[in-house]
Amino acid sequence: MGDVRARAHAITAIATALMMIVPVSAAHAAVAPSSSAEPSASASATPSPEPSSSDEPVPSEEPAPTEPPAPSEEPAPSEEPAPSEPPAPSTVPAPSPSQEPEQTDADAPFAVAAVDRLAGTDQIGTAVAASQATYPVGVGTVFVGNIGMFADALSAGAAAHHVGGALLWTTASALDPRVASEITRLEPDQVVLLGGATGVSASVESSISALGFPVRRVAGADRYATSRAIVAESYASATSAVLVSGRVQSDTLAASAAAAELGAPVIAIDSALAAVDPATIALLRALGVTSVHMVGTATALPSRLDSSLTGAGFTVVRSSGADHAAVSVAIAKRVFPSPAAVALSSKNGFAGALASISYVAALGAPLYFAEPTCVAPSVAQDAGGRLSGATVTLVGERAVVGDPVAALTVCFDIAADKRILSQKLTTAITRLPGVHSVTVQVLEGHERSVAIGGTTLREPASVIKLFAAYVALMRVDQGSLSLSTKTRSGVSVGECIRVMIQASDNLCHGDLLALLGQNSINRQLYLSGFRSTWYVGYDGQGIYRSAKRTTTNDVNRLLVLLYKRQLLQPASTDLLLKHLDDQLWRSRIPSGVEHGVKVSNKVGELWVSTGMVQADAGIVFAEGEPFAITIIGERNSTREAIRSLAQVAFEHLEHPIDVRGNFSDYNLVTAAPTAMYSGLGTGYLGTLPARIALRMEVSNRVWYRVWYNGRYFFVRHSSTVPVY
Repeated sequence: MGDVRARAHAITAIATALMMIVPVSAAHAAVAPSSSAEPSASASATPSPEPSSSDEPVPSEEPAPTEPPAPSEEPAPSEEPAPSEPPAPSTVPAPSPSQEPEQTDADAPFAVAAVDRLAGTDQIGTAVAASQATYPVGVGTVFVGNIGMFADALSAGAAAHHVGGALLWTTASALDPRVASEITRLEPDQVVLLGGATGVSASVESSISALGFPVRRVAGADRYATSRAIVAESYASATSAVLVSGRVQSDTLAASAAAAELGAPVIAIDSALAAVDPATIALLRALGVTSVHMVGTATALPSRLDSSLTGAGFTVVRSSGADHAAVSVAIAKRVFPSPAAVALSSKNGFAGALASISYVAALGAPLYFAEPTCVAPSVAQDAGGRLSGATVTLVGERAVVGDPVAALTVCFDIAADKRILSQKLTTAITRLPGVHSVTVQVLEGHERSVAIGGTTLREPASVIKLFAAYVALMRVDQGSLSLSTKTRSGVSVGECIRVMIQASDNLCHGDLLALLGQNSINRQLYLSGFRSTWYVGYDGQGIYRSAKRTTTNDVNRLLVLLYKRQLLQPASTDLLLKHLDDQLWRSRIPSGVEHGVKVSNKVGELWVSTGMVQADAGIVFAEGEPFAITIIGERNSTREAIRSLAQVAFEHLEHPIDVRGNFSDYNLVTAAPTAMYSGLGTGYLGTLPARIALRMEVSNRVWYRVWYNGRYFFVRHSSTVPVY
């Protein structure tokens, strides 16, 4: 009866197969090309004793000390209790490789003859669908495995094809009704249970016997012994064999499709051993194997195993790659030089795809490893080259392999993207005056970071005020301070934080340092994980530092934690973000991104003995991929240099800029009728109406020196709002 069924299958299998599958529509996405930044003319790096009318003043009140100064702005340690040691903010996790489709718009669609899907409602259903599509008449053997322990069936996909049988799945404790119906339809000569009773239970065995078919088991002491037993029963001889890892099973799918094409068994081995085990060597010899295909990544199937095979007299052929997708490409190139079809599935549908090997083999197709919604670039390149007039078959439900996979929609390649952005930034830096460090962290979606000189200690200028604000607000969160606490000048902590961030006020910065203590701030930064940031004084390790320093990595980490709301309590987080939103100086990062894109930033500018320091750190709320970016330039860096590097990052991560950020010199507006003074609250000059635009030049704690209508005068900061 088995011979009759085999002949019937040979006549009708391929013709019937396509009738049993579900057509799907192909979707395609394209990649927007990134354009390189084109810097504008550089701004002058020569400081002026009078603030520039178009930007913030050079903060000459904050020079980098060249020797340990007397701590005139910091109380003695005895004046402030040592801070408590709150838990350090959680570190920003390293981005995981993304498996989302890359948005593209430049690639031409592939020429595909047809797109089909072989699927059921779940993995058990997909196996049944594969059986129905491949064997319309019946089979001699049905293999049944436990859907929850498919390691016992690693050899069964290729073996089922070799003997003209089907591979079905069920649960450990009960025979799935769909499987019972399919076994009845197939009318096999025998049903072979894969693995011991802990895999496919005695209850399942009894249920199959009750259907009227002979049942027996193929099992070994472990998955490796079971694999050898399946092969020994299914193959009388073979000239080649395919070895896969029993520990890392994803490569088995592509390996099984290739094995079916070669007429070779798939044997699972323990890849943690120093050599291929003697039992496998003995099986290969008993079958008459001369050539062994090692299929797997170098990590999953180490090359050290090869020598035990060559030493036993076998020729070893290795199909390997950096990941499972690359392995599937390597074996496809080796075994399928010119297929008429290609098949794709993912590890999420391992069981269904393994049960579909006979169907895939009937198509003569390689089986590529895909992600649920996209494919690796290596798969797109190899499979795409084979698709002129070819059929694409998706194996598994849409949750396993989505419709975009049929169009070879490419997964976002994080490693390649980071490498390209790094190259763009490095190239831009070499063309700019000064020396620069840059750190960029994407905050949503494909989270990833790039740093050029990110660990280099640099003079941060006023960007370091971010850390002073952080420690002050942490003390507020802890209850040891409040926003209404008065500093030495009588200005409250809350007001000082505002003008220190919004207007880069140096006097309030000094007030907060005196209140908190620079040694205490350094200790808190160390405890919070900012190990490369300190003010003048003793750092968290008790080392005296004669100049304030930070790194772009430390600053950017603070911004990332702030954005992710992992830095401070909610109220303090909102307050600090609001002050960054209200930043008055917009000539650097905000002017380097698309006009209208929100940027919350903190700038720094300082003349030191080695030349001008320019710095900016901000959160760019780009529509596609918001990101944090910190740029510090020394040795006569310029504002235009910071703008140019911000533009490089923005255009790479978002899109080419049509109009760069364009901000008026007038950065304040009166919020209500506002009194004007010739001095700090003295010399009343009159009252401005609301909604009058002013150009803020210099801040003096709560007083802003502004320019309006041809003259300078002072207004209180609280009577104005920033212009965005």
